[in-house]
Amino acid sequence: MSSNDYKTKLEALSNLSNNALSIGQTSQHEIIDTTTDNDREVVVISAHDLSDIACDIEGVVTVLNDIGHLLALVHYAKMQPHTIVTMSRLTNDAVNTWINLLNARLEKTNQTLALTRYGKDVAW
Repeated sequence: MSSNDYKTKLEALSNLSNNALSIGQTSQHEIIDTTTDNDREVVVISAHDLSDIACDIEGVVTVLNDIGHLLALVHYAKMQPHTIVTMSRLTNDAVNTWINLLNARLEKTNQTLALTRYGKDVAW
């Protein structure tokens, strides 16, 4: 890892306390450790999986924000009744899609957590 790469990662993680960050590299993996001294268990996941989780959260935030705007338009009578029905149907479809996606993500996450002291009984 070059000095510039290391510095860039430190800047990106600058909101963490100094003792909560360690960046290392093995022959196969770069490891960014954000654990603290009181963390008794650590789960290692790939940056790809972490990115997927972040994208899912961002997607849900966007949908919830859109629903909030839609409800405001309905509340302030800024839409015609037939448009409200159509938008409600589309909103319901979006919510159901995100419920299915997040339930799948939650199931995968719970399977990993089941291996830790934070786990719940999970049907494999």
